[in-house]
Amino acid sequence: MTRPGAPAHPVTWLPTAITAFATVVALALELAWLPRLPAEIAIHWSGSGVADGSGPSWTVPVMTTAIGLLCVGLTIAMRRGVAAGARLGSAVVVTAAVLVAVLAPTMMGGQLEGGRVDILPPLLLGALGGIALGALVVVLAGRGPVPPSRSTSATPLPLAADERAVWLGHATLGRGAAIALAVVQLAVTALVVWAAAQSGAWALIAIPVVVAVLVIGFLEWRVRIDRSGLIVRPLIGAPAFRVPLDRVAGADTVQVEPLADFGGWGVRVGATATGVITRAGEAISVERIGQRRLVVTVDDAEAAVALLAALRAAPRSA
Repeated sequence: MTRPGAPAHPVTWLPTAITAFATVVALALELAWLPRLPAEIAIHWSGSGVADGSGPSWTVPVMTTAIGLLCVGLTIAMRRGVAAGARLGSAVVVTAAVLVAVLAPTMMGGQLEGGRVDILPPLLLGALGGIALGALVVVLAGRGPVPPSRSTSATPLPLAADERAVWLGHATLGRGAAIALAVVQLAVTALVVWAAAQSGAWALIAIPVVVAVLVIGFLEWRVRIDRSGLIVRPLIGAPAFRVPLDRVAGADTVQVEPLADFGGWGVRVGATATGVITRAGEAISVERIGQRRLVVTVDDAEAAVALLAALRAAPRSA
């Protein structure tokens, strides 16, 4: 959770630099070799390393470009993150980019002049190289300076001794993330329906149905603050996060960037914080006694924190 516009430490650009460099080198080799390759080349191998599928040779540089751009974009989005989840996310992206950058051009180059490719060595080399560079990203990013906090303390809401108050809010998934989930859901459904039609195992249809129920159930979370404390629960009812008032050590509002701060959306568990992250923007951040901080993205977080502060300060009834 960093301050908007704060200058990024050079080490935060390391994942982007590695990903971009690997993609450019791989793409340059593929484009140089493309005119020397036949129209159809092997593009798929079995688990034993034997080629068992072919396709147009131009699809390899197209795939490299698409995956490279996606990985570069993800590393840019996560570059301000210092949380363990964000660093691990960057490392996974770097590993994937390096694996593709080693595997794709090797696959093309090995088929020059009608040659055959042993896919297992470059697969192993790409995986090991990617993991090594990903580990480097985790280590070096963890040594970067911690960005300034974007937290804001709220003034406790004035409450009379006999006055009761309740704050209700909703944490709803952002439009972009919802669209992405819908696309994934449609893709999973189409794939399962196709597989069921090919095999006759129509029971597989239960898979996208269960996934759809879970997706819908986690699109929105309900947040309640009252004298009992804080409770956050999804539409399907579980899992719920409860923080009794006597377990609240403090609360403030923060600005959250999902990828940078938590490595993504949904229920996120890090070394120092648990997040219910549905979008970028304002959030409640509750420090819990003996547990990780709980962060929940909601509208009007300042009012929620103000009431929580007032309830903590109010005298407890016998």
